[in-house]
Amino acid sequence: MSDPKNPNQINIELNEEIAQGTYSNLAVITHSSSEFVIDFVRIMPGIPKAQVKSRIILTPEHAKRLVAALQDNIAKYEIGIEFFEISEDDERILQEFLDTLDEMESARELYASLGFEEVAPYYYNPIPGAHYLKAPL
Repeated sequence: MSDPKNPNQINIELNEEIAQGTYSNLAVITHSSSEFVIDFVRIMPGIPKAQVKSRIILTPEHAKRLVAALQDNIAKYEIGIEFFEISEDDERILQEFLDTLDEMESARELYASLGFEEVAPYYYNPIPGAHYLKAPL
């Protein structure tokens, strides 16, 4: 979707073939002074020869941005894994977590009416006035 208010927004097209993705279970990374090369490889048990499925070439600046984006997403993934809490009788209880801001008072009222309660921050939000909420599903 494009935002007419943001002239710097890029419209990214994802064709059906690319959207299917390619499985890789190994990344081989090399670099020179001007670029990083990431070869995505699929290794299969019992097959002695592995095949490069995709090669991505990045500038060092874009490689740094990729690392930062991966770190952010891994942190969010790890938080998601922690959403499963073990109760005293060893049953798994799924919790729903969300965050909102000070100025979104009506949203916080709605969340409270749905059983959400404020909790300690569970990830870093750079926007001041963030509220962290949790509710059982």
